[in-house]
Amino acid sequence: MIKVFDIFLVFLAIYIFSWGIIKHFRLWRIGKEDKRSDKIGTRIKSFLVEGIAHRKILQDFYPGSLHLCIFLGFLIPIGVIFIAQFMFTLPVLIARLLSLALDIIAVFAIASLLLTLYRRYVTRPSRLDNKPEDFKALALILLIFLTGVFLESLRLSVVARDIQTWAPVGKALAALINTAGWSAGTKSLLAMIVFRIHFFLVLFTIAYIPFSTLFHIISSPMNMIFRSLDPKGMLSFMDLEDEEAESFGISKIEEFTWKHLMDLDACTRCGRCQEFCPAHITEAAISKKDHFRFKRPPSLTGPPDS
Repeated sequence: MIKVFDIFLVFLAIYIFSWGIIKHFRLWRIGKEDKRSDKIGTRIKSFLVEGIAHRKILQDFYPGSLHLCIFLGFLIPIGVIFIAQFMFTLPVLIARLLSLALDIIAVFAIASLLLTLYRRYVTRPSRLDNKPEDFKALALILLIFLTGVFLESLRLSVVARDIQTWAPVGKALAALINTAGWSAGTKSLLAMIVFRIHFFLVLFTIAYIPFSTLFHIISSPMNMIFRSLDPKGMLSFMDLEDEEAESFGISKIEEFTWKHLMDLDACTRCGRCQEFCPAHITEAAISKKDHFRFKRPPSLTGPPDS
């Protein structure tokens, strides 16, 4: 189903993605130097525990579990697609277990996305503020999963009798599709159309990542790897007797370190800072989340307005 023009689109999506990432990196480089390359083993462990295993995110169990399911729904299929590019054959049992795992993960991911939309737009916790880009990101991911599951179901509706696979959800949907009485040719045509839609959605999402809230897929793991390993609450030294200093503290964007700018850029507006802010808890008219929100400039070629 992949055509020559599709290869061009793949490279175009990768180019736009890379260009967007470079824009972010250039923005971070405006900041001052900050040594964050020590204790690499500890940093990698932090990434695995906090980023992959979701330890801190799962402290808020309900939204954390939803995020973990969506995360696994993306991570595992991508890994399988990458591995599938190598020419080898899996043992039958392992292949069946893999198809079952992918089936279950897809269902959990779709359910988690629907529950996330319900939580964000129906129950609407006070710590969340909804922006159009949030809905676009969730809708894109949901459409990718739905078209992927529908495509697999169409495939199984045609070849299920000739293969042995453990995909109960896919087979159930395939049986439902067969009740429509479509011919194999009609289902093949429909599968091709769904594949094209699925393919274009994936490419668009790849290109869209650096320019949307989905950028936290990149920035959050980096933020965990380069986090401060100093004791919590430790303050940096400020020499108030330095007569050559033009200012004390931070008065313009260039006086942040590159890690500060990464922190601001990695913010997903989850509202945890607001939820645990003592002033906000006492119902004071202040929100740490709103006060420190980083407003990214329309162009990332230069420093944002201070």
